[in-house]
Amino acid sequence: MQRRRSCRQFEPDPVPEDAMAYILGCARRFQQRCAFTAPRIIAVPRGPDFERVTHAATRGLVHLINPWLTSTHASHLLLCTTI
Repeated sequence: MQRRRSCRQFEPDPVPEDAMAYILGCARRFQQRCAFTAPRIIAVPRGPDFERVTHAATRGLVHLINPWLTSTHASHLLLCTTI
């Protein structure tokens, strides 16, 4: 993966399993290249956890940077974390 890509328009259909596998693979390679310790990738589908993450991510300054998150029609959120 050579570049960053953001997408804020979404299809109503679920993401195919092979596409999710590719996206997760890209995130894992990014974590490895950056030498993150204890990397974790979590796919959060629509539901209570999705709403909690969206609410937490849009509080404070983050809300000013990513206001689209509160109205997204995405079926999943990918969280890439590290310790």
